[in-house]
Order: sequence, then C-alpha cells, then structure tokens
Amino acid sequence: MSTRKMKLIAIICSIVFMSSVFLMGETPLKTTTLDLIEQHNPAAVVFSYDFDDGNLSDWSWFAIDDGIPYNVYPGNVSVVNGSMMMGGEHWNIAYVNSSVAYGSWNFDVFVVDQDEHEIVIPFILIEYTTDVYLKQAYIFQIVTGYYPNFLIPGTDPDQPRLHAGVVVLADSPTGRSITWTAQYDTDDIWGWKNFIITRENNGQFYFYMNGSLVFGFKDNQHTTCNYFCFSTRVGPALDNLFVYDEPIFDAAPPEWSPAPTNQVVELGQDFRYDLNATDFSGLGTWTVNDTVNFAIDSNGVITNEVNLVVGTYGLNVSVSDTGGFTRSATFKVIVESTVPGALPYIILSGGAFLIVLVIVIIKNRR
Repeated sequence: MSTRKMKLIAIICSIVFMSSVFLMGETPLKTTTLDLIEQHNPAAVVFSYDFDDGNLSDWSWFAIDDGIPYNVYPGNVSVVNGSMMMGGEHWNIAYVNSSVAYGSWNFDVFVVDQDEHEIVIPFILIEYTTDVYLKQAYIFQIVTGYYPNFLIPGTDPDQPRLHAGVVVLADSPTGRSITWTAQYDTDDIWGWKNFIITRENNGQFYFYMNGSLVFGFKDNQHTTCNYFCFSTRVGPALDNLFVYDEPIFDAAPPEWSPAPTNQVVELGQDFRYDLNATDFSGLGTWTVNDTVNFAIDSNGVITNEVNLVVGTYGLNVSVSDTGGFTRSATFKVIVESTVPGALPYIILSGGAFLIVLVIVIIKNRR
C-alpha cells in the first residue's frame, strides 16, 4: 500500500472518529460516579441507571411544543453510546418513578446548547400535567444561552442576557409561579459535567458541580416526591444516575444556627457567648482571632481571658467540619459602662467628705 493511500485512510478514520465525538460528545464521567459509590454506603442507593444495557423499560416519556396548553407528541428518547439522549424536533420529557425527597441525587449531564438554551431536571417532582408540564417541583436547570430575565429578580425582563450556569427553581402548588432560588454563573459548563445534589432532613440543600460546591439553600416547601425527570431538546444526554435515601457527599462548610451577632457587656462583668453551628458530617474545631482577650472552647463558647476595658473588640470566629471545610463570621463585643461619667467622682467625693466628717467628730469628742 502506498504512503499516499495510508495517509488517506488515516484521514478518513480521523474524520469518522471526530464525527462520532461531535455527535455524542465525550466519554461519560463514569469515574466520577464510581469513585463516589466506592466512598459511601452502597446500601443507601434507592435506584440507579448507567444505561449501558440500553434498557429504558422503567422510564416513560412524551414530547411537547412551545404552546400553553402544550400540544403533546410521542417522545423521542433512546440510549446512544451508553447514555440516555433526546431526539426529534420537540421538547422531550423523560421521567422515572422516585420517592426520594430527602437524600442525594448524583448524575452526569452532557451539556450542549440548543434552541431553548436550557436543560431542565426536576429531581423532586410531585405531579406533572400536559397543560402545565410540571407542578410542585424542585427544578435543577442548566442554562446555556440567552435567557429571559423575567425569571431573575431585579433584572430587566426586556433585556435577555447571555447566561451560562446552573440554577434552582422551586414552584408553587399551581405550577405557574416559579421562584429563581439560587444561581451559579460559569463559563465552564460545556461537555460532560457531574452534578451532586444533597438534601438533609432539615431541608438544607447543597449543589455541587464536579465535586465543588456551587450554592446551597434551605427550603421545606415540598416534602414528598413521585418522579425524577430529565427534559430537553435534542443534544444533551443523561448518564450515571444514582439516587440515595440519605446525603452521601459533604463538601460544604457548617451552617450558623443562628449567625453570630454583636454583643454588649457591662464593664467589670465576665463575657460568655455560646455560638452554634450545624453540619451533616459533624463539627470539628472552633477558632477565634483575638486569643489575647478571648478564648473559645470545643463547643463554640467564647469567654474573656482578661478583664475587658471599655471599648469595642472586633472578633472573627471560624468553625470547621470533620472534612476541614470552614465557615467564618465577624461580630463586635462592645464593653460599656452604664454608670454616668461624673458618678464615680461624686461617690469618691462623698466618701472623702464622710471620712473628713468622722475625723472631725472624733476630734471634737476628745
């Protein structure tokens, strides 16, 4: 075979290979998910899908257009290269039964831009209807392009902006009023990304992208779940979905309960302030910046080390969890005297007068 023919075959093979990458994206982040499984209790897994067997028998789907109420069409969902992918010309909604409202959701998403500029993942979905699409849900949403600002508080609804990032939306029971709860802007959103969502029993949510915390909030509006849902137009894909009945990942710092506030103490009195924080993995160490005047113990109780003089002390306190993630806060300790400024002198003067009077009386009696 000539060198020219070998080069031609190599070029053709390269084109075929690059075309397959272009059509299906990159290799799914299976290592991220498998590493996570190995580090945590596998008994906590409620259900999982890696789609390697091509089986979608547990899933249902349909497709809709842009109208309200929506026109409903047969969905176009299939497994391609071991990932669940959407096809066709309409917006596809694929859903599977799920009862997990508190726990963890771990999944990989192949993120590409498409006509609607969004990938919508109602990971806690109580009800869906074809006229509203979904109701009573916590919706994890990946935004990939120009997006209407009417959903974003404090922005001009007539000036959509180029937005790339992830957001969480929580709706009302009617499904019509959607609240933009939190958002994270990033340019590094494209290709395969791993997402982990955890929700503790107190309603504390944390959202991670590729293992790093992007935001968190606390909410208990919805306490039950019936479905997990993945919906988008053609292009994005879902892989390595693992759902747990307990939080299985914690890379978030402790939360204050409540946050420290300024404190006022009377001159001459001892200072004591009991700080409190919570963390799913447990609390580790407490520190305070001013160790000359104050000390903090293993329970977060701050006391004075010396007699405090009148003035303001600026404190920075930190608490870490057992994983080393730290939360800090600043507040002031204000030492003041409620005794009027002249009163000490009056007291001293009165005392001196009494002493003189006693001396005079004693002398007169001699």
